[in-house]
Amino acid sequence: MAVGKAAPDAKSLHLRAVRGSETNGILSNPFFEHAFRTESYDIHVTLNDDSIWCTSRKRS
Repeated sequence: MAVGKAAPDAKSLHLRAVRGSETNGILSNPFFEHAFRTESYDIHVTLNDDSIWCTSRKRS
């Protein structure tokens, strides 16, 4: 699960998960290790004035 911090009135936030982290790590299984190994995961969320939110993701 990715985690991050933001102020209550923030219009954007950044979430991150990292392989091996004890608090926001990435777990796997043999198939994912072989086909989709993920070292980190980032999510950027932007909250628009009309209450619609947009995301961009990056996996490495």
